[in-house]
Amino acid sequence: MGPPCCSSLSALQLRIGADQSLPENSHLVWDIPSLEWSDVDPIAFSSQPRLSPTVKEWTTSRALDAGLVEPAPLLALHNALMIAKILRYEFPTEWLVTHEPDAITKITQLLHSSVEPGANSVQLSRSLLILLQVVKELSTGKVLRIRKGFQLLAPELFRTLANIYVQRVERLSRLLNGDTTDGAGALEAVEQTLIALKIIRRLIISGYENPNRNTDVQQFWALTLTHFANFVNISKQQPANLDTHFTALIGKHAIQLSKLHLAMAKDHPAGFALLPQSIDMVKFYWDLVTELGKSYGSSDLSQLRIGTGGDADSEEKTLLEKLGLKGLLLLRACAKLAFHPVQTFKYQHPEDKEERNSAVQLIKSQLFVEGFAVQVMELLVTRFFVFRAGDLREWEEEPEEWEKREEEITHAWEFSIRSCAEKLFLDLIVHFKDSLVPKLLNVFYSYATPQNHDILLKDSLYSAIGLAAACLEKTLDFNAFLISTLIPEVQIQQPGYYILRRRTAILLGQWVPVKPSELDRDSIYRIFQHLLNKDDPTNDQVVRITAGRQLKAVLGPIRVHR
Repeated sequence: MGPPCCSSLSALQLRIGADQSLPENSHLVWDIPSLEWSDVDPIAFSSQPRLSPTVKEWTTSRALDAGLVEPAPLLALHNALMIAKILRYEFPTEWLVTHEPDAITKITQLLHSSVEPGANSVQLSRSLLILLQVVKELSTGKVLRIRKGFQLLAPELFRTLANIYVQRVERLSRLLNGDTTDGAGALEAVEQTLIALKIIRRLIISGYENPNRNTDVQQFWALTLTHFANFVNISKQQPANLDTHFTALIGKHAIQLSKLHLAMAKDHPAGFALLPQSIDMVKFYWDLVTELGKSYGSSDLSQLRIGTGGDADSEEKTLLEKLGLKGLLLLRACAKLAFHPVQTFKYQHPEDKEERNSAVQLIKSQLFVEGFAVQVMELLVTRFFVFRAGDLREWEEEPEEWEKREEEITHAWEFSIRSCAEKLFLDLIVHFKDSLVPKLLNVFYSYATPQNHDILLKDSLYSAIGLAAACLEKTLDFNAFLISTLIPEVQIQQPGYYILRRRTAILLGQWVPVKPSELDRDSIYRIFQHLLNKDDPTNDQVVRITAGRQLKAVLGPIRVHR
């Protein structure tokens, strides 16, 4: 049957895309519309002459049929992107019939038929790929009608995908338990579960106003902790019967689940706390952070091996580092819920208020207790504030770029373990001041002397003292520390002391605004004069740039208080 009235070029492109007997290069002609759709301006699009419903239905149907059997992954992706763009611009007014979206209904039916015995093995993968792109488009909608429409179709999609995911994970478990009769099928299954997880994450986060109240979500959420722990353990052990590609895919499953957990904590904080086993989940993440800390930071400068050419140990992010960062971000999200609950202008039902109060109480009583706060602070300061070999290598190779990046990374703390650790430390020191400040000062007084040459640990402690300046102003005699330690220390000419010189400039920039009228100005000026001396070989480019930047922060408050 021929196409309805539409351009002959479009019809030809659609026929080419659906004809699998043609070579892959010919299919690129079919892919041209997807490139055009990805650049469409929705405002301009809405003003164009509208296609008839018959043409729209025929176009979408042909695109779906072609995408389901497309063997080339790249072309399948572009086809899925085109379908998603079409549905995004038409959703929900153009394709809602009795509140049931025809396009989504068809995709859901295709998913069901894809898991039936005898189905084309490619069909499920392609159905999931198309649905992923559609859900990506719809889940980012900010307009109320789009959000409400997406929430109407999320529950059914979620149930379908959750069943597919669980079935495929069980198939994967059989392989890991020694059933190697279907290795190729297991690889295909693990690729499919990864796509399913990406869709499920968006459905749970954007498809439910209160996901914690939905029974299906609660059951799946409890399952994710078990699966997350299993995926992490498999990635660590790297079983001999699994190749590296398979193990890498397992690690990606752990990453996807961590994204789900973190997104829930950020977008639905009260719901996160009230979902089953969420506190246990956070504690499991903290165990990963603790494990990462054992190998992440070193207090011995000699262990950071940097060759004459600037080469250092590889700094590629491992799975444990990625999950460790997610763990720190998760703790920050919990701290925000407990200590800085978001105020909203949106009308809240009594149930919403009760849930928020219960969540805050739960986090405070079962997670952020005093002993745990002390444990977190100690690990952050001694392990995650410390410079790594890659930091020092970049310091030497690209001093200006490195200094600028260090200045800017504080605003992009979600992507840096050290910056995120600093933010979390500040959250804790403010809200556990009475218990954390004495312990911090006790360690500080033990190490903060010119006679102690543990440069990396001292740099970490000085960083903590600077971040906590507002909490320490009444308990730390900074002038005494300035005279007894900082002035002698900036004059030491030994390897590695450029690290402490940079930190001294930052430390002064943090403390002067807190106590501008009480600090020893003359001593502070002499320190900056010394740090800006280009003839001193220890004052490398990073030290001088940092000193100049911090001097500006120091001079402002002092001038105001003259």
